[in-house]
Amino acid sequence: MTSPRSLAGRTILMSGGSRGIGLAIALRAARDNANIVLLAKTDQPDPRLPGTVHTAVAEIEQAGGRGLVGGRSHLECYLSTAVHQARRNADDANARWESLLEIHKDPGPREAALVDQRV
Repeated sequence: MTSPRSLAGRTILMSGGSRGIGLAIALRAARDNANIVLLAKTDQPDPRLPGTVHTAVAEIEQAGGRGLVGGRSHLECYLSTAVHQARRNADDANARWESLLEIHKDPGPREAALVDQRV
């Protein structure tokens, strides 16, 4: 059974995950069996810095997660999904706000009593 805070089965889009804190976060998520799509500049080994996006994917899979080297199409897909969700949340918030305004525009006896109690 997974805990409520578990990342098992979740997919994470990680930018800058080939080394450092990004890799540490990705490895922690991998221990929860998360899917991790890595976006990183380091595709080829650099003698000055250890690790590439490909070595990071290997480490993620050793830690129990599922790693994938992400590209532009992954980023566009995730951004599109995020924008869609943000718009849905904004629409929901606007609908709630409008319903509250309707109550204050023409309050019924119960709402008027609540407003009077707060004043």
